[in-house]
Amino acid sequence: GVTTPGRHRTFSGNPQSISNPEDGCPVQVKIAKSDDDMEGGVAPTVQFRETNEYPVVFKWHCSATSQPRSVYICGSWDGWRQKIPLVKSANDFSTILELTP
Repeated sequence: GVTTPGRHRTFSGNPQSISNPEDGCPVQVKIAKSDDDMEGGVAPTVQFRETNEYPVVFKWHCSATSQPRSVYICGSWDGWRQKIPLVKSANDFSTILELTP
């Protein structure tokens, strides 16, 4: 699972998503690979390298009151140094990063 400092909430019933609707935060984070995927006997469609990195999806949902032109994320994975742009689609911005747990 995913642990973060502070509160942990599930989104859409998926235990590997984090969202905090009470704060009005439209950010959604998903882990795209889990240990259960490998044990089910079904070969994954994505080839993973022999590292401890996992593809993590970051998604910012736009609303009627929140229509930004661009969205960026940063994090402790690189010491908060890099501002990573999210890619705009119809109603959200998203990106996938390879991160270690």
